[in-house]
Amino acid sequence: MAQSRWQQEAGGAAEAAEAELNLVPYLDIMVNLVIFLLFSFQVVIEVCRIDLLAPAYGEAASGGTPGTTITLAIHKNGYTVLSSDAAMGVIDIPLKDGDWDREQLHTKLAEWKRNYALLDNIIITAEPRLPYETVVRTMDTIRLDGNSNLFPGVTLARAAGEVVKQ
Repeated sequence: MAQSRWQQEAGGAAEAAEAELNLVPYLDIMVNLVIFLLFSFQVVIEVCRIDLLAPAYGEAASGGTPGTTITLAIHKNGYTVLSSDAAMGVIDIPLKDGDWDREQLHTKLAEWKRNYALLDNIIITAEPRLPYETVVRTMDTIRLDGNSNLFPGVTLARAAGEVVKQ
């Protein structure tokens, strides 16, 4: 039986059948691809993450009395800002041209923070049927005041019922 040139160079038919495929370059590419994808997903996760505070149960962290609690209610008629301090009152911000007036909300909250020396935490509650985009845009509005923090500590709370202001 005649052997091909490749079989003759490989040492015969028996040795040609046992020849191995070199997988090292293929594995090298796959490892690099996996590492690249892991880092890519980490960046996507960091960009899409929204920082929130989990509600704490038990005593206050400092052992003293807790500060004033500010609650922002988002409802179909606008915003309502409430405080645990009765002297601060209530702020109602109606819709402006059919959309939530985030500029006035930011102005009023910045004014409250300056006048009452508030902490960095705020509780946001929204009606269940409001668009998610509305809640996220509101959170973005109240987190920063220029280059400084306004209310970076956001806690989301579930509304006990309809939060509609008439």
